[in-house]
Amino acid sequence: MEEVNAPRPSVIVGLIGIAGIVSFSFAIVALLPVQFNIVSYRTVLPNGWKATMALEYLVPTLFAFVVLAGVAALATFAVAARSDSTWLMRVSDLWPLAASLPIALYSWNQLASPDAATVINAATNRPVGPPFAAGLWLMFVCGWAALRVGARCGFEIRGRWANRTAIAATVVAIAAATWIHARIQNNFFEHLMLGHADFGHYIEELHNFVNGHGLRSYSFDHGRFGLHFVPLIFVLVPGYLLWPSPVYLMVCGPLFVHVVALPAYLLARRLSGSIVVGLMCGFTWLLLPSVSRLVYSNTYGFQWMYVSMPLIALMILFARSGRWRLSFLFVALVLLTKETAAAATFGWGVYLAVFSPRRKSGVFIAVASIVYLALCMQVIIPHFSSAERFERLDLYGDLGNSAVELFLAPFTNPGLVFARLTRPEAIYYLIMLVAPMAFLPLRGWKMALAAVPTLITILMFENSQWLNIKFWHQAPVLTILFFAAIDAMARRPGARGPSALMGFLTGGCRHGRDVTRGLALAALVCAAMGHYFFGFSPLAKSFELYADPRSPMQAPDVRMDTIRHLRTVIPKSAVVHTTERIAAHFTDYERLYTGATLRPADYVIIDQSDHWDASGLPQAGPRYDANEDYVLDGVFDSIVVFRRIAR
Repeated sequence: MEEVNAPRPSVIVGLIGIAGIVSFSFAIVALLPVQFNIVSYRTVLPNGWKATMALEYLVPTLFAFVVLAGVAALATFAVAARSDSTWLMRVSDLWPLAASLPIALYSWNQLASPDAATVINAATNRPVGPPFAAGLWLMFVCGWAALRVGARCGFEIRGRWANRTAIAATVVAIAAATWIHARIQNNFFEHLMLGHADFGHYIEELHNFVNGHGLRSYSFDHGRFGLHFVPLIFVLVPGYLLWPSPVYLMVCGPLFVHVVALPAYLLARRLSGSIVVGLMCGFTWLLLPSVSRLVYSNTYGFQWMYVSMPLIALMILFARSGRWRLSFLFVALVLLTKETAAAATFGWGVYLAVFSPRRKSGVFIAVASIVYLALCMQVIIPHFSSAERFERLDLYGDLGNSAVELFLAPFTNPGLVFARLTRPEAIYYLIMLVAPMAFLPLRGWKMALAAVPTLITILMFENSQWLNIKFWHQAPVLTILFFAAIDAMARRPGARGPSALMGFLTGGCRHGRDVTRGLALAALVCAAMGHYFFGFSPLAKSFELYADPRSPMQAPDVRMDTIRHLRTVIPKSAVVHTTERIAAHFTDYERLYTGATLRPADYVIIDQSDHWDASGLPQAGPRYDANEDYVLDGVFDSIVVFRRIAR
């Protein structure tokens, strides 16, 4: 235990700290029936909710109380400089928790009535409930209390095997998170909740490539390079040859996302000199709500962009470790992941040019990123695309149909640009990215600026529903922001001391190492509480709906018996045309089509209950019934099968 500096504790403030623990607990209980919709940024009250439902799956609630109890226990037992004070005085650092009282009272008032879940606001036509910001506020006050407590906890891990043990613990945590999310994805797959777009596209492309048909999905008129230039994607091929199964990508996805925790640990330990700070940073990454949401990408499933996350992490790690050649190598690898990753390397180059001694290298990286992106958008992708253009620019709508028009949009259409940047969804999106990191990217703003070019490309999307953490676009942004947070918190001893504001937030701690420890604990607690309110895993509130015994996800999907039967009777050499969600189960066939366009398929499999397929194919049964080239081959509940007649 290290000796740390601390002001004289107060009994009165200690009483406020006790009241804070009670009010925060009360707030958690009051919010039990509430779900946080991270797309609409509203709270949802399930109809017919009863208190007994909270007892059916207690893991998330227990997790929230464990986080709270952990902060309280540290305040009571692990504050080295207060060994001579009473336990009441030791909890004085918990007084920020008292700020949860308004949320607790408001939520309880809204939900006290047994019919509260069915009360509708006439103006909005939505159930009455606490505001979405209630979860953000509770996360903030708990993180603030953790900051004050952590700044006075002098605990450190030392010993010959301490670093290796910490690395092993991080690796085990990464493996556990990967296993959990792979299992959940597989359950999604077994309930037709992972569609052909985009998860099935990648599996189909790998299957076609290893069978000599090129890296393509037959749902498109061109191959993968006609959509995005992703030359590094071929690193997936050896693994698919060894494991030719959809489960392969179900494992790769969460592994790519979660493995960033290891370089996060290494960098935090290197910069802070503390194994404890390193461990907290590694586990903070694993608990970030956006990390848990990335794995599923709103049921689009695996995204190749995930691989950029560990590459960016290593790029920053080697740069901050002074191993510049390796860092530059990973800059090149990041560029090769996807043409849009050039925004991240451009931001990194600007950061190096402005804030590091490697100014010339930074300028070169920034210029090379722009040239590479222009080459991909104007030459390479149009060459492979059947449309002979970079079609992804359509995501920006009225801002422009070309790279030049988009670049000039702030001058030609400043009103629309400003409107998109200031949309409520855009503001919430930014908050949801930095708040679970205890807002530390704002403190490490210099490195965080490297994420701005990518952020702008996201915030400019025409469809505001893309602006949430359920999708994959923030993958490179999230990594840069998190390492900016590490850079901000993990200062070496002897660096410039904390500011007056930080002194106030920490309760008077002035030593850099104490503040670093406090910030690391604050980030860990914010990530944990953010995970509880906004993430998706067995520890999150959203998982309560998934784990509900009445949920369709907890009973076998009867359509899977039909799919297994069809896979046994339809030869792999057949050409299949099917609806969106079933298509993901036929990616290993000779050729697979989706969409309503009439295709030369041997079998047409239509799931009339597929509400995700907006092409019109689920309603195309009568068209095939009237087609003399096809005969009805079977009806299995909502699934109708047509077979082409040999002529």
